[in-house]
Amino acid sequence: MPVQSLIDTLEQLIDLHQELTRLAHQKTEVIKTEDMKQLGSILVQEKKLVDGIEKLERVRQNDVHTFLEEKGIANGVGLLSEYIQYASIEEQAVLMNLGAKLRELIASLKEQNELNQQLI
Repeated sequence: MPVQSLIDTLEQLIDLHQELTRLAHQKTEVIKTEDMKQLGSILVQEKKLVDGIEKLERVRQNDVHTFLEEKGIANGVGLLSEYIQYASIEEQAVLMNLGAKLRELIASLKEQNELNQQLI
């Protein structure tokens, strides 16, 4: 399985997480102003993004499983780190960079969501 498919999926996951993080910041302001109509709109947008993330995550896991099977590894769980372990040096650098960026976005999103929970 070509690495480009996994890179494309990771880039799409990053894009969706960036948008979700943007909405989380927007939600903070809406919570502060108690604009329930706008909050409802944000929740609908968030749901669509989360659905997209879940779909892409399944694609990413499948890509990793397929790659590992091609390498004769049957007991992988679909982690990016498993793929990186068997990728070329160049591919490792790209995948590690994308993985780090995605983890950073997820941490930022989690932090913002915790703030939003405190405000509610």
